[in-house]
Amino acid sequence: MREVPVVLLALFVAVLASALTSRVDGAGRSVFGFECASKDALRDESVLHLVHEALNQARQEGVHDWGDRAVTADLNGKDPSELFVPLSCGATCNCDWGVYGVAPARALGTVSACVLRVKPSRSALSTLLAFQHSSAMDGELVTYTFDGSAYQVASSRHVSTKQAIKELGCSGGETCCK
Repeated sequence: MREVPVVLLALFVAVLASALTSRVDGAGRSVFGFECASKDALRDESVLHLVHEALNQARQEGVHDWGDRAVTADLNGKDPSELFVPLSCGATCNCDWGVYGVAPARALGTVSACVLRVKPSRSALSTLLAFQHSSAMDGELVTYTFDGSAYQVASSRHVSTKQAIKELGCSGGETCCK
């Protein structure tokens, strides 16, 4: 009889873990940070090759190089979803994320953020809103747009962390896995 509750608990934990990996809110925007990245999401050998090339070319000054996990997010409304791979991360939550298409495998640029929000676009690849912590109290809210070959900074403004939380819907950690 004890086996049934254990099985139900295991099923609940599996469903909860899946929901935290990447959740889309009612507006169709994905929000995520490093905590949402999964090793299971980065399986495509062609993308892995591009990730390794990026790591070898751009040895970052972060606390740790990663390149072994990803977050899936739909940037163009078509399957398969694109991948965001944390390449290098610092101690303040900020990471350099490689953005990759899957079919065919291609690099779509690099963006820097602690927390990212994908804002869908009807005409092109989605716009990205990124928060880069400067301190616990403030940082930069950066908008990235796709210029046809790579994501580029379109605008940047200094904001309080409180304002960033309001615009992104979270401040970091697993609460950002939406």
